[in-house]
Amino acid sequence: MPITFTSIRHGESESNVAKDRAERGKPLPNEEKLMQTHTSERRLTTKGREQAKAAGVWLRHWMAVEHLHESSFRYYVSPYIRTIETAGVLGVGGKNWRQDNRLMERNWGSMDLLTYDERARRFGEVLRNRKMHAWFWRPSDGETFQDVFNRRYSMFVTYRRECEKIHCIQVSHGETMLVDRYILEYWTPIKLREYMVRHDDTVHIENCRIIQYTRVGDDGRLRDKIQRVRFVNPMDPNDPQTNLDWQPIVRPLYSPEDLLAMAAMFPRFIDDDMLESA
Repeated sequence: MPITFTSIRHGESESNVAKDRAERGKPLPNEEKLMQTHTSERRLTTKGREQAKAAGVWLRHWMAVEHLHESSFRYYVSPYIRTIETAGVLGVGGKNWRQDNRLMERNWGSMDLLTYDERARRFGEVLRNRKMHAWFWRPSDGETFQDVFNRRYSMFVTYRRECEKIHCIQVSHGETMLVDRYILEYWTPIKLREYMVRHDDTVHIENCRIIQYTRVGDDGRLRDKIQRVRFVNPMDPNDPQTNLDWQPIVRPLYSPEDLLAMAAMFPRFIDDDMLESA
């Protein structure tokens, strides 16, 4: 992996505003026209550009403090317009940004072209399962997290092969970054569900959230594998409610007792008495 791996979600997009307005019962007058535009072509809002500027300020300050030159970085961006616009506003990377399809947002299929009210009417029951089924949930004819995992894992192979001696910055999407956490922090489907059900502002992937990984341990030594992760809110990097300083990453190992305790968390629906009476 790169020495540091810095992942940034795009700034507030037109889709984000449409969703927020719909949930508050005040849909945008032109929401239907917006949703008929493919999600890959929707722009940032003015607020989204301001968020991206703040993320760029934080990145440049961090680079200066760590004495890192931009030439020691590899820059990747999703080919969606909202991520391209975010990367352009950051003000780093010069002419070295690379678009990569493996960074694309999770595909929500035909559901993505519906207004949020119509989406709730047609797929309300399906949407209610999103957090509880988490890893295995599929939006309409779109992608599960497993599908996203497969293409993201392929890109991590690229990072390991080409970026071992440099740093990496990427701009992508919230659910894409969630899968990255799954890979780099050794999550399980149960862990992912816990994250999605429990909202935690310190690690929630809001617009322009920065998640940064490093191979440098807390003792200052560079290791072979990612050692720590931190979460930054560039709009207010000193707010303890929305920022989390460096945390160690530990790959969990399980005893037979641990595995059985995990299994015992889930109910059985067939018991021996039921089989004997059948």
